[in-house]
Amino acid sequence: MCFDILRLDAVIKSVEIYVEKHPPSNMSDIARILQATQICYQEVTKKEVKPSVWKESILKKIESINAKVELLSKVKNFGKLSAEEKAKAKKIMRELNLKACLHHDLSEAIAVFSEKIAVYTKKLEVSQKRREYRQHNQSFELYRSNFYRQLGEAQKVDHTVGKEEIKSFWFTMWNKPDYTNESNSFSVYLLDYLPESEEQIIFPTYTEFQDIIKYLPNWKAAGCDGIYNFFIKKCVPLHPFLYSSIKEVCFGGKTPESWFYKGITYLIPKGTPTRGSDFRPITCIGLLAENQLGTVRLVQGAKEQAMLNIAINKENNNLLKTMWVDVKKAYDSVDHIYLLSCIERLMLPRWIVEFLQATVKQWHIEIRSGSEMILEKKIERGILQGDSLSPLLFVLCMDPLSRKLNLKYPKVGVRLDNQSFVTNHLLFIDDLKLLAENQDDLKSMIEETKNFFKTVGLEVNREKSATNCIGCEEDAVILEGSQGYKYLGITEDSSSVIKIETFTKVKTEILRRVESLCMTKLNGVNMIRAINEHAISVINYHVGLLKLEPEEYKKLDFEIRQVLIKHHIHLQPACKERLYLPRSEMGRGLACVEHRSENMLLNMYNSLSAARNSSLRRAAILKVEEDNKSHLSQIVGYLMTKYKLAGIVTPKVLIVAQFEMLNNEIKKRTNHGKLFKARDHELVSIRDSSTWLMKGNNQARSKATYCFLQDRKIFCGQEGQCPHCRSHRKTVDHLATSVIEFKCIHLLLCKKYEVMSNDNAEIRVDTRISTDIKINHNKPDIFVLDKKNKEILIVEVGITNQDLLIIVENEKLRKYDILANELGLIYKSKTKIIPYVMTWDGVVTTYHKRYIKELGIQPSLEAYIQSVVLKKTLESISLERRRGHDQSDAREEEVERQVEKLVESNFKYVEGITMDPINNNRGDILNPEDLTDSNTGEVKNSHIISSVPEHEAS
Repeated sequence: MCFDILRLDAVIKSVEIYVEKHPPSNMSDIARILQATQICYQEVTKKEVKPSVWKESILKKIESINAKVELLSKVKNFGKLSAEEKAKAKKIMRELNLKACLHHDLSEAIAVFSEKIAVYTKKLEVSQKRREYRQHNQSFELYRSNFYRQLGEAQKVDHTVGKEEIKSFWFTMWNKPDYTNESNSFSVYLLDYLPESEEQIIFPTYTEFQDIIKYLPNWKAAGCDGIYNFFIKKCVPLHPFLYSSIKEVCFGGKTPESWFYKGITYLIPKGTPTRGSDFRPITCIGLLAENQLGTVRLVQGAKEQAMLNIAINKENNNLLKTMWVDVKKAYDSVDHIYLLSCIERLMLPRWIVEFLQATVKQWHIEIRSGSEMILEKKIERGILQGDSLSPLLFVLCMDPLSRKLNLKYPKVGVRLDNQSFVTNHLLFIDDLKLLAENQDDLKSMIEETKNFFKTVGLEVNREKSATNCIGCEEDAVILEGSQGYKYLGITEDSSSVIKIETFTKVKTEILRRVESLCMTKLNGVNMIRAINEHAISVINYHVGLLKLEPEEYKKLDFEIRQVLIKHHIHLQPACKERLYLPRSEMGRGLACVEHRSENMLLNMYNSLSAARNSSLRRAAILKVEEDNKSHLSQIVGYLMTKYKLAGIVTPKVLIVAQFEMLNNEIKKRTNHGKLFKARDHELVSIRDSSTWLMKGNNQARSKATYCFLQDRKIFCGQEGQCPHCRSHRKTVDHLATSVIEFKCIHLLLCKKYEVMSNDNAEIRVDTRISTDIKINHNKPDIFVLDKKNKEILIVEVGITNQDLLIIVENEKLRKYDILANELGLIYKSKTKIIPYVMTWDGVVTTYHKRYIKELGIQPSLEAYIQSVVLKKTLESISLERRRGHDQSDAREEEVERQVEKLVESNFKYVEGITMDPINNNRGDILNPEDLTDSNTGEVKNSHIISSVPEHEAS
């Protein structure tokens, strides 16, 4: 998020002065200063924007014109008119130099007014589409999580559940349990008491405290004080006082006011609520058993647990007796006495224990449904969902059960060379799965689990629990036939075998998200970024878990491309490999599922291999993978064969190999390879040539169009002979740069003609410069005379092709040497010549970066210029395709006829988005798109390309 540095510094300086005079003494004082800082910054940066009356003015004009049309229609149809109406109709007709008595003139007047209405209506539509374009992109860039949340679903869930009904249900939550538990009743599950260690963890130093603040998320939802972490970070003068106050609170020296322990709980609807319980409460505010992987660092958490689940069951031929346990209202049911007893038994510093005890005892929340406050509630039982501390506290509560099951009951496992990995359950936060070789062992563990839950205030949810053991049907639902259970995101059948439908659901969800994103107004960069983050990332968790072959990943890439083609985000004749290249390498930055899976599998294999001697769990997973000869276990050999690699295959080596394979595929193709021929030239800068792809604010469809143009598939093998020079083939390169008419089109469309002069400077554009001697080259594109600093700048613009790029740039640099010398003598000033040269497809040299730096051109402006060059080239070539000249080739005549058929459907899409032929006199310019299925196929007549509006490219 952008912020005003100068105003923020001024506000912080004011805070510094204030705290010097009035040092805060407690958390409340600090909170008030932070609130004042936040409000002050918001006030000084608030911009008063007067609402525009442009839209109202247009609507009034339309209303006025409609009234005129209605009146003239009444006259035309010989309707009954009052004397006032007759006079008004005559006046309207006189203004148009027409006669009200002539039927033909009335028809003409009505047609004129109807055209005006159409123009004004179109202006309103264009304005609305531009507003939506800005809103979508701003929402994505500033509030990304909210953008994804609202994608494809209603912004607000409407429900008819009344406040009193919601209140009556949630009033009963988080109350003390009906039974009374003393701490000694938990002793069978708690750790043996450990006396305090001599080496206690000391309180963080002030430097460590500053590091903690440094990594706080800036805009995480604020608590009841409404203060965002961003302002806590920036208010450095308050940090010493904040550190001292927190230290006093932790050591029990001071007790903060009640707001310090208060949270705000939002009731999030589950589907469409019909009763008070249909909401989910979300609150804004290393001594574990090895089975618990929730909140454990340096492991892949749920994914590693799911892989272990697969490995254990495969090793035991998927014949284990199993129960999947769901805990009813897990977070909301934890007994506080038990929680504090667990904390007491850990070797934690005393100040941490006392702080947690004080916090838990004083928890209270404000419950809201939307913006409506339902009630305030003291938390006497349970842990707050959504709070960052809650998962750690809940894991502490579940850990004794894990230890008891490991200590008491038989285990199953995976045999390794010298030892075995054994367990009888899997636990991730509250997702518990019990494993046993026979029914009796499983029933015993179920009873132990039920006893533990009863002791600590939890309860098994029978309706949502499942088992494959008939003898346990009283405690869980029996899985029968094709029924499955979703454990850690993977649907298993009764034998713990992954069901085929899992990948089908994943693929369907990815394609659904891609489809939803393609229907938004995101620009090209944001569109690809959103697809990578929101859609393709869905596959990440399942890579390595689902036993997929490379062809299935490749097929998923193909299906994603088909959705992009459907929405014109990618065009079918264009180079598909460019989609997967980085934007800095003239690509579009789309994540390739095939390549991503290879990287993830290689990293996973390396991780498992590196830890096989130190972690029995990872050794067991790798052993089962190798026994089954899975794609994961053979990934190194597969990559070495596919990419012809030698030596150690590292992630960095793999990324380079994937990149080179994409480039090699492109170079094999005649047309696609022409753009990338520039990569082999030492004086061409690929990164600077890709500025429009990295920084350009173009529509996603427009970027697809420009890439299609750069790939030189506009004529799809139907070039024929150039109708202008009759000596070259009609290719994009030739028409864009070699024909005089098209050079003029480029210069005319890419420059603005004006002369500006004042006391400080004089600027001339495309104007002859007078000298006392005859000079052939005396009409530079841009001439700037800085009268104050006595400097003359000559800028020469050139649009060429790759073959002539270096030659043209040198020519433009030396072309005005004589003129520069003469002007230096005439005006007694220093002279400088700067060439601004690029190819019609945006390629520039390595020197170009220095030239634009001298001109002061920012990357966003450079991206805009490149986009305009591509746009004008596309319009020029499209114009040639549509209008054409005398064609002798019958096949080309057929192409022209097909293109003519596309004009009408083209403007149904282009109108209101790209061009305004009425106001800018550009005429009907056709932009053909997605012409063939293959490089040499026949022309389709169903797809049209749009050009980027100038306002979106800037």
